[in-house]
Amino acid sequence: MGVEAKKFGELLMSSGVVSNEDICWATFHGGYDFGYLIKLLTGKNLAETQEGFFESMNVFFPRVYDIKHIISSRS
Repeated sequence: MGVEAKKFGELLMSSGVVSNEDICWATFHGGYDFGYLIKLLTGKNLAETQEGFFESMNVFFPRVYDIKHIISSRS
């Protein structure tokens, strides 16, 4: 049971929260989670380079705050 991954990606894309600069995503060490979401949204493998991954992040999730990195940068 549940929603198929492809269908979830389609629903997420059509929801209006992806590629929306008005939406702020907050996470804790969420790189792998966003990687999975990008793979669902594109239907393709992730970029082979870190630079390519961050380019995809900027397209699909332009405003992300990773609490783990915020905390570690203040220590």
